[in-house]
Amino acid sequence: MVSKIKKGKQNLQNPNSLIKCLTD
Repeated sequence: MVSKIKKGKQNLQNPNSLIKCLTD
């Protein structure tokens, strides 16, 4: 979970990646 959040923060410029991270 934490690693997914970190990856999401790295992909803030890519909304699709962030959404996928949160919903995965």
